[in-house]
Amino acid sequence: MMIQLTDFAGRAAGVTGNVENLVSGARFLHDRMLAIPETLSRPRIARSDVQGRYVLTFQMNGTMRRDRGFHTLNLRIDNGGFSAVRVFADHPLYTIAPNREALDIPVNAHTEKGPVYALFDCGSRVGNPEGQWSLEFGKNGNFSMCDCVFDYIGLIRVHRPMLEVEQEENRELPRFVSGFQYGYETLAHDLRGSVGQPYGRTIRQLRTLSVSFTRVPADVMDDYFRAVSVTEPHWVVPYPESLGVPPMWCTVGHPPRFTKRDENVWYWNCRLDWREAY
Repeated sequence: MMIQLTDFAGRAAGVTGNVENLVSGARFLHDRMLAIPETLSRPRIARSDVQGRYVLTFQMNGTMRRDRGFHTLNLRIDNGGFSAVRVFADHPLYTIAPNREALDIPVNAHTEKGPVYALFDCGSRVGNPEGQWSLEFGKNGNFSMCDCVFDYIGLIRVHRPMLEVEQEENRELPRFVSGFQYGYETLAHDLRGSVGQPYGRTIRQLRTLSVSFTRVPADVMDDYFRAVSVTEPHWVVPYPESLGVPPMWCTVGHPPRFTKRDENVWYWNCRLDWREAY
């Protein structure tokens, strides 16, 4: 399980038109909008990094299809390859072969409904295992410009090795035990009329995740909880190698409580739960 305390891994590599320079540092991920202007040539995210794995996640704005003439959002990675792509709460968008260098994501009512996740590895090109990589954005097959509008966008580093200059704070929690709980908490209220008819508004549902840890050192959990408490939103990636359970932008639900194990060393059992932060 990987934890990233920043919403966008922002380490510039001196490439003109770097998309990361346009990303807001606002606290609430979903309450921002990223617009890549039409005047920006070859928009991209660029980094100088060791070989590793990332998840790019974003939600497209309806204006792309209606007002900007999008039918396909193109993603292309230099010195790397994609291994999975999906729209949350749905089947994988399509099956792709590992190390595929480009993705063509249709822009339609289906992909606009929920966040899109793309899992990729960088530094995988033969003869160039480390160094500069970039992720380019294109519109309808054209990578020279891409006037995208995203409701939000995030880049999550799901490998732990330290970068040469560490600018995003990542932590690795121990593997949790099987049988975790995954679900929703609704912000709506179930209201009933005088004869029992339901009424109200169907509004936002927040994802929830609860996991249990056995035989873990308490200091690892202590350091994590002290950094975020129950108020600081951050990325939680349950399975860094898969999009089966997508990453969550969330807060810790309750402070952890530790149960001492019945053995002569200081290991503990505990439980953590998270709620999606909008």
